[in-house]
Amino acid sequence: MKKEQAYLCIIRPQESEDKKVDPSPVDPRVQALLDKYADVFPDALPKDLPPRRAIDHRIDLLPDSAPVSKPTYKMSLAEMDELRRQLDDLLERGFIRPSSSPYGSPVLFVKKKGGELRLCVDYRALNKQTIKNTYPLPRIEELLDRLEKATMLSKIDLRSGYHQVRVQEVDRYKTAFRTRYGLYEFVVLPFGLFNFYRKYLDHLATMATPLSDLLKDENPFVWGPEQRKAFQELKEAVAKDPILAHFSPTDPVEIHCDASNRGVGSTLVQNGRPVAFESRKLSSAELNYQTHDKELLSIVHSLTKWRTYLHGSTVPIKIFTDHDSLKHLATQPTLNHRQARWLEKLAEFNYEIAYTPGPLNVVPDALSRRPDHNLAAICESVPTIGQDLLDSIRAKTPDDKDFGPIVTSLRQRDNPSSAYRLENELLFLKDGDRLCIPDDPETKTTLLQETHDSALAGHPGLDKTYTRLSKIAYWPNMRKHVEKYVKTCHTCRVSKNQTHKPHGLLQPLPIPNRPWTHVAMDLIVHLPKTSRENDAVAVFVDRFSKAAHFIPCQTSCSAQELADLFFKNVVRLHGLPISIVSDRDARFCSQFWTQLFSRLGTRLDMSTAYHQQTDGQSERTIQTLEQYLRVFIAKDHSNWDELLDQAEFTYNSNKSASTNLSPFEAMYGFQPSTPASTALANPNTRPDKNVDTFLKNHATRFELIREPF
Repeated sequence: MKKEQAYLCIIRPQESEDKKVDPSPVDPRVQALLDKYADVFPDALPKDLPPRRAIDHRIDLLPDSAPVSKPTYKMSLAEMDELRRQLDDLLERGFIRPSSSPYGSPVLFVKKKGGELRLCVDYRALNKQTIKNTYPLPRIEELLDRLEKATMLSKIDLRSGYHQVRVQEVDRYKTAFRTRYGLYEFVVLPFGLFNFYRKYLDHLATMATPLSDLLKDENPFVWGPEQRKAFQELKEAVAKDPILAHFSPTDPVEIHCDASNRGVGSTLVQNGRPVAFESRKLSSAELNYQTHDKELLSIVHSLTKWRTYLHGSTVPIKIFTDHDSLKHLATQPTLNHRQARWLEKLAEFNYEIAYTPGPLNVVPDALSRRPDHNLAAICESVPTIGQDLLDSIRAKTPDDKDFGPIVTSLRQRDNPSSAYRLENELLFLKDGDRLCIPDDPETKTTLLQETHDSALAGHPGLDKTYTRLSKIAYWPNMRKHVEKYVKTCHTCRVSKNQTHKPHGLLQPLPIPNRPWTHVAMDLIVHLPKTSRENDAVAVFVDRFSKAAHFIPCQTSCSAQELADLFFKNVVRLHGLPISIVSDRDARFCSQFWTQLFSRLGTRLDMSTAYHQQTDGQSERTIQTLEQYLRVFIAKDHSNWDELLDQAEFTYNSNKSASTNLSPFEAMYGFQPSTPASTALANPNTRPDKNVDTFLKNHATRFELIREPF
């Protein structure tokens, strides 16, 4: 069925910029009260410490907590000037003081709505050690529900409320923060973090998945690109969430539900206005539910979530779903145990289920899935290694038990013949100019993710992952770390097939002398149809270098269309081949195909019938491609053709077992650049200036490629 596009917009009235609007008049009684207590509403806090009170803020730490000290973050010149100004102001007020604490958290700026910069301290490491205060707070949603009939609302907030509370003297050293201008600690409470209520954010559960996954005990806490992206999306969602109506127990209620392959979502509506959004991701067990049960789960979850609103309703709750069969749930002749259990839970509600076509059910559909779900696999699988990682490596290397003494020796120039060299405070191994990585689990995990998990890596095996990583980085026992990481990769275990040597005798073809003179060609057909109507892949493989091109096409495409693909992707880039090996598919053997290549001076070699080992190169390449696609399209099969470019790059940049070189290196004499290799490269490395030497070495590679045969 053709997919329909839908858009959700929030329309808000806005006055013209040039239209002056007079503020609403204040009730004289209210104005008199404000005037009487004008000293309570100053434009700024007094320039001195808040008065001493019976209770000061305490920071109780978990037992055996060690002081944490983090490196400072980079700042622009403008930010440095602003930092100096704000520090002077805080010092003048007495809110901070110079410190000699072993603690030290970094500072950063957050831009306010008006463009001003707010000084914040990154206390995540300290918060992790802090004993949380579990004093019960009133439920905010219950307080808001009491405002249903209110016609006049007021909001009172403390001006810089945190700065009006002193920190207990014995705990002030724990608040120490590091800057370019010295180490300081707070005398008053610094600004902290806050939680935002999920009721007000649509598709929150799916959007926040990379963040919530960090809270699982079995997952290491690694703040990577996925987490940064999710954090940014949450900030944007907070800034533009719609205005929700208050729930009225006397008005009719509608619930719009939907489920996707990732989560369930729903909207609570009264009088055409949203009252609340709800969403959550599916558990690992729920991911295996049939579509019918996923849609039913969205209803059960919605009624359970909003039970305080819906229980005891005398007016039937109208539930809209795009799964038509749920209308007949109560009269369904047979139910499985799960459905029977859910039906018993639904019995306490007064509800009716109605069908709404999918294209009209856009809001809950959006809540149940990521806005960018079609490309989520690729977007989430390309970690970017940036300056923060290099800064972390630079800061931790001098204290590393293996590399620290080497750095000290190089700084003192005690060993000029060392196998290492120091460049921009980064330690490189001269052999291969590889960056030395300190013993830091977070850094190593980031590099392993980049060279194994990313779309440009493609979840290769142990040897290929180690080869890719060892070309750019080095640390002791690295192969053991790689082996453990690859063996425990969940994606590899569920997506890869077990392989074995081929049965029987092979009938190998002669080995070519150079790239792209002899080509193997095959098709993968009857794949899931994509939004671009593609359901097949044309595979063209160079039998010398093992390089390949993966071209999306259609199972029904004609011989002429396949010939066009071959010219655009092989002949245009590599010239005409001497021979082409293919199977005996009818499209390859058609009269037009044979005459076409005959006119061009090529010969169409046919594999021996029922002996695909003759065309084994394309068969093995197809297995690799299918494995790549299984890894990255596990949850969405509608856009696999958009992954073929990444799959081709991954295949051509990974080492081939038969040549001991990657196809890219076999063709061009060097490895392609990747995000990891670019980020970790030594900036002072110079390429070989001797062209003759490069060409000679490249010719030697050609001979080495032929040796195994």
